[in-house]
Amino acid sequence: MASYRECVAAAAEFLALDGMASALREKRENELSESEKSELKLLIGCAGFVANEIATQYFPLIAAENVKAVNGFIAYGSLKKSYADIVCVKVRGVKKRFGRSPLGVTLTEPYSGEAEITYSYAPAAAELDGMTEWQTEKLGARVFGYGIACEYCIINGMSEAVMWDKRYKDALSAAGRGKREIILKPRRWI
Repeated sequence: MASYRECVAAAAEFLALDGMASALREKRENELSESEKSELKLLIGCAGFVANEIATQYFPLIAAENVKAVNGFIAYGSLKKSYADIVCVKVRGVKKRFGRSPLGVTLTEPYSGEAEITYSYAPAAAELDGMTEWQTEKLGARVFGYGIACEYCIINGMSEAVMWDKRYKDALSAAGRGKREIILKPRRWI
């Protein structure tokens, strides 16, 4: 799990904003000029975009919780986190068919009582002293830094956005691959 401070500092370093990167690493961001503080706010906003993109397109954040169903309906508002997609609904350990409506999940049978709902959710807003929500080291500050640098360049109309996007996507692809042992067959000489 990486801190947003580390992620934004990595992006600032990638973007050659060395004064900001060192101020973030040393927790001296209150000493930044007003224009640098504005840039920092933009970088934190970009971190939020990147976290949301990773959660919705690459590595979903999954939660499961018990909620109350009333006549086969479970309101989205009863979920603790801001849901992105419903994965499954179980009643007494048995998966149930369901549909989605603008206000909640509708079971195919009019069940009332406790149900377990598993869903993907959107990450909380990025804050400088907050932590990313992924429990893996594969999505570290470097990966987020590439994404933040890409978003920053896109917003500022910089051509370097293409380079940072490639690095970001390559790092996400590498994070998604599992490590496994590769065994090569021994060579035989004729």
